[in-house]
Amino acid sequence: MGTCESIVGQVILGEISKRCKGAGICKVLVDFSKPILTDMYCQRHRAQATITKESEDKLLFSFEKNSMSQETTENFFSTSKFVMKTSYLIEQEISKKFSMKRGLIREGDYIIHENSLCFDVKFKIYFLDEKIPSSDTFINKRWIVNDRNEYLFQ
Repeated sequence: MGTCESIVGQVILGEISKRCKGAGICKVLVDFSKPILTDMYCQRHRAQATITKESEDKLLFSFEKNSMSQETTENFFSTSKFVMKTSYLIEQEISKKFSMKRGLIREGDYIIHENSLCFDVKFKIYFLDEKIPSSDTFINKRWIVNDRNEYLFQ
């Protein structure tokens, strides 16, 4: 495998359907010259993250601890799992920078690996041209990433 590509982004945590309240990733801003979000979106929980393309369908988000408030850390990183209550559609800027197809991160629970500087979370990308399981089909089911980086649907 070649070298990993990385970018830095400002991650607004929450659910886009709840105007960035709730659990998950609401928005990732990689172009800092653009305005953040309109006032109608909650921007209370945010973190700077280095996003690394580990493979064609896997992204690693390294959320920098010193970029978050204590409340954000407690709400999103106080357990061993990062919870995504709704799927997150990856921004076009990220797809372009990584030369990858547009995709999404499915709702589910993802293992958090903590080190002294960051909370690392690996996400599998489901590309929009793939068949993606519908939440309606799998009521009360979640994608789980185990310690061996296997993606399970439970």
